[in-house]
Amino acid sequence: PIDTWATDSGLAARPASEQALDADPDSDGLSNLLEYALGGDPLKKDQSACMPTLDISSGTFIITFFRVKSDANLTYKAQLTTDLASAAQWTDAATTLVGALGGVNQENLPDGKDYAQSRYERVEARASKTLTEEVAGRQFMRVTVEHP
Repeated sequence: PIDTWATDSGLAARPASEQALDADPDSDGLSNLLEYALGGDPLKKDQSACMPTLDISSGTFIITFFRVKSDANLTYKAQLTTDLASAAQWTDAATTLVGALGGVNQENLPDGKDYAQSRYERVEARASKTLTEEVAGRQFMRVTVEHP
């Protein structure tokens, strides 16, 4: 799937140094891997189009982002902490990922296709505890993407 995306986006026609997963040919701060995994365009400065969004209106920390549906080589993790001072505090056990099967809205996907034809799905990463259950209401969440 990443090779198809590279061809479709025009990335495959660029110099090899710009095709690397850690390269950022559009200089928008997102590597090609993140552009691919989150529904971005590697040749457009479209960082805001694929950046996760935050919602705390329900009292629960929720980050919504796009992910590729059919690439088994990608691993997405949502991790939570209440302490940014210690990297060891990040845990994925404190979050759940919910996608289309969990009822998350699948309109306006990055490739403009209906969910059934799209390579993407919208996913919510939800903290398992409400903000009031945590120390002074502090929660920090991050989404990581890994590719072998």
